[in-house]
Amino acid sequence: MYFSRSVITTLAVLAVQAAAQVGTNCNITSTYTVVSGDTLSDIAVDYNVTVAQIVYVNPSITNPNSIGLGQIISIPDKRCVTPPATPAPQLPTATCVKSGCDTYVVVSGDTFTIIA
Repeated sequence: MYFSRSVITTLAVLAVQAAAQVGTNCNITSTYTVVSGDTLSDIAVDYNVTVAQIVYVNPSITNPNSIGLGQIISIPDKRCVTPPATPAPQLPTATCVKSGCDTYVVVSGDTFTIIA
């Protein structure tokens, strides 16, 4: 396959621009104080942003499933560009020792969920 120099240069420029855009438009437009029953998903919907955008501008949120009552959360501009999501780690898969899975040999990394 043959690519012209201009195509390669254009692709390189676009890749650099895309990488540079992470974090752009992430100005804080408002703040929100967490009340009982709130979730980041609900807050994101209310402000027309994503959970990823909220987490990006709030480095103190280490677990998006756990926010504290009274916690003050910064809400970014809805155009905020966040880094791409990291893929979830691959879980080990179970392997049957003989057909029908009557017997199973437990290996490192197995959990009851994988084996069951």
